[in-house]
Amino acid sequence: MHGQQMNHAISLASHDWVLCMDSDEILDDETVDFILALKAGDEPRPDQAWRISRYWHVLGEPVRTIYPISSPDFPVRLFNRRSARFNDRPV
Repeated sequence: MHGQQMNHAISLASHDWVLCMDSDEILDDETVDFILALKAGDEPRPDQAWRISRYWHVLGEPVRTIYPISSPDFPVRLFNRRSARFNDRPV
């Protein structure tokens, strides 16, 4: 269901480039600067996508593993919606 919901949201985007994040995720300053530099430069190729490092915290404390995911992990979060979609697998 997660993939279907994400794909529906992506289909409603007003621009081709999508930054797709969960509500409990926060970008660090380095990632924000990277995205702003991309926006200011030449249009990236439509088949490009970027993984963003994600560090896990529980009750304010960093954790190294939340089975089966290790921290940090690197999900694709920035992509062109004409070239990428989420799969339909449940989470």
